[in-house]
Amino acid sequence: MMLSAEDNFSELFSAHNESPQQYAQRLTAILQHVAFLAPHRVPLADALGQVLAEPIDAALDSPSFDNSQMDGYVLTAADALSDAREFTVGHDIPAGFQGSVDVCDRVVHPIMTGAPIPQGFSAVVPVERSQAVDSEVDAQGFVAEGGRVRLPEAEPGTFVRTAGEDIRRGTRLVDAGTVLGAVHLGVLAGQGIGEVLVHRRPRVLVYTGGEEVQADSGSLQAGKIYDANAPLLTGLLAADKITEVTARRITDDAEEFQGILATDSATYSPDLVVTCGGISAGRYEVVRNALNALAKKGEADCWFGHISQQPGGPQGVSVLSLTEQRIPVISLPGNPVSTLVTYTRAVRVALNAVYFLGVTDQPVTAQLSTTDTVKGLDAKTQFRRGTTTMGFLPDGAAVLTAEIKGGAGSHLLHAASESNCLIELEPGREYKNKDAVRIWYLPD
Repeated sequence: MMLSAEDNFSELFSAHNESPQQYAQRLTAILQHVAFLAPHRVPLADALGQVLAEPIDAALDSPSFDNSQMDGYVLTAADALSDAREFTVGHDIPAGFQGSVDVCDRVVHPIMTGAPIPQGFSAVVPVERSQAVDSEVDAQGFVAEGGRVRLPEAEPGTFVRTAGEDIRRGTRLVDAGTVLGAVHLGVLAGQGIGEVLVHRRPRVLVYTGGEEVQADSGSLQAGKIYDANAPLLTGLLAADKITEVTARRITDDAEEFQGILATDSATYSPDLVVTCGGISAGRYEVVRNALNALAKKGEADCWFGHISQQPGGPQGVSVLSLTEQRIPVISLPGNPVSTLVTYTRAVRVALNAVYFLGVTDQPVTAQLSTTDTVKGLDAKTQFRRGTTTMGFLPDGAAVLTAEIKGGAGSHLLHAASESNCLIELEPGREYKNKDAVRIWYLPD
């Protein structure tokens, strides 16, 4: 199946030596062409951490009725300010009370927290401020019905939660695009909302491997390496709330990989495919060779090349047309740190823009903390791993500092594990202590 002419992908698949920012924008543009996922409704109990797809306004006032803020005695407006402060005790008004209450001079009623304020009553005196008059009190301090109680004066409205005090009907409760937290769920549940429309997150197929990658964690064979990329990439996706991920291993056989792609596309119906490795200029670049072969058959559109970034220069992006559903493929370089950098700097930016993940994917500014001058590469943006610290200046102003951790090599994964950010070094620029740098927080 060929991609239709109206898709006009030619520009998106013909780039050269892009900056990391340009590459992130191009990934976003390609995904926006083919990766739309209709929002779906989920039970409110399953919506924690998901991104709301439509605004929600209040259908009800909250509280929906005047109710007591305290356990105490409810009084009429006249009795609340009367000079005479001794009253006869009427019947209880518990929470959930649905009966009527007669308004009688000099009669007050024990009322519990959350119970409705009866018509004609306007103030509550907490039970701990009451004093029994020739009457016994129960364990909670209340006088029994028919007894006498002395109460202090209270302004009308004292300890009364009025209808609509928290929310007025028609008030915007939650905006579209909000990542739903526990408090949002509480607010929505308080309006009787049982399900919400949220953005659907993609099903992702992850391919890692190659002949040099050992398929198990047994004793390492000569010339082999363990697969760090599969748990790294699935972990990065999970950190960004994409949990419907299937990880698959591949060899260096390009023809075999074409068959695997066709079978898995039909079996798993992925919304996105992400590959690690096999995209450089060598003879056995399985991903590049397989996807280019599919492109020659009209079953894919592909781009493989370099961006002006270190680590993570080799990159690839494709769109498969093996089924009725077109599937975007993002191909990352094989070194684990290159995968980490590209995912953080470009892939999650594109995924967040298209799939509404609700993650923080923009840089912040920090002061570089270094004892030596640090110089960026001549023609590439370099990303060093680092840690951040929040401190305070003598005048009390907060200042965020970032310190480089470990070397620049794309194989130095351990140093990355001890970091929480990427420190961006602009091409050819020299940085001294306290110079401003942009940092990108790593997914956590």
